[in-house]
Amino acid sequence: MIWIKRNTFLFSLAVVTLLVALVLWVMGSKAVGNYKQAKQDYDSAYAEVMSFEKLDPYPTDEHLESKKLAVTAYSGQTDELQKAFAPYRSEDLKNITVQAFSSAVKQANKETRTAFGENLQIPEQYFCGFEEYSTSLPAGSATGILNYQLEVTKKLMLNLAAAGASELVSLHRPELPEEEGKSFKPENGQVARALPLEVVFKGPEKAVRDFLSSLVNDKDHYLVVRSLKVVNEKQIPPHKSDARFSAGDNRRAQPEEASNAGIEFSALFGVGEPVAPAPDATGEVATPGGVAASAPLPAPAPLGLPGDTSRVLAQVLGQEELQAFVRLDVLLFLEPKPLP
Repeated sequence: MIWIKRNTFLFSLAVVTLLVALVLWVMGSKAVGNYKQAKQDYDSAYAEVMSFEKLDPYPTDEHLESKKLAVTAYSGQTDELQKAFAPYRSEDLKNITVQAFSSAVKQANKETRTAFGENLQIPEQYFCGFEEYSTSLPAGSATGILNYQLEVTKKLMLNLAAAGASELVSLHRPELPEEEGKSFKPENGQVARALPLEVVFKGPEKAVRDFLSSLVNDKDHYLVVRSLKVVNEKQIPPHKSDARFSAGDNRRAQPEEASNAGIEFSALFGVGEPVAPAPDATGEVATPGGVAASAPLPAPAPLGLPGDTSRVLAQVLGQEELQAFVRLDVLLFLEPKPLP
């Protein structure tokens, strides 16, 4: 204290210097922080600008207007596409009574069996794809979607009968979530619900072609073929031993017999009529071996292939039926979502 009283000026100067240094330190620390923040903001803005320069198109006012026009056109096309899918968007899938659904299945089974007739073989347990409900009733909460699927399945079976198929090997309909007491929950971005069906049948090539054409030309339902396999009914190619002729048609004259009988070469292969050698001066017929014959030999049996070769051609050309496996989805489009 005595020193301070004796050196007041020096003490005051030291205190002022300390305060000034403290203020300068605080201001410098704050300036460093501001610099770091400004440097960070600059680097971030620089990186953003550099990323913009790499964009195609570069963000200018002219390009912005072009982008707005493109987005507007895309929105219009999306609306048109949603309108095009409107006929395949069933708005009325209300549940009906289980008794009404059971009656509908029985009626569909009767109609398809009548269309099949005797020309199209079907599995013994066939019930229009709803075999589990031939002796039981579905859950009341599933009758709406099941009734829609029944309508599609019945139409497919009627088209199969009209195409001229010879046998329905199997008709498989995977179980829906509603039949298990659950509810259908669409995933994010899902626009349609798929109702799968699997059909295996046999028939000529035209029947397979006509049935597939009916899937494409269906105006009431949107059908998508997911898997398709078509194979010949016979996996082993025909062999020459498969050709069969009757005993009479299979008979050929031996060349030796034809030569001894004086048959011309053309007659040997069925071209022209057989000609016997002319008699000599004594009125006898001489054979090539020098032995006289008093009368001409009878004509040989007809030569050549039989007239009816349809059985052979059927084997060679592969006229057997085809077996087709078709896995398809019936798309039930969901309600459209508004664009942002």
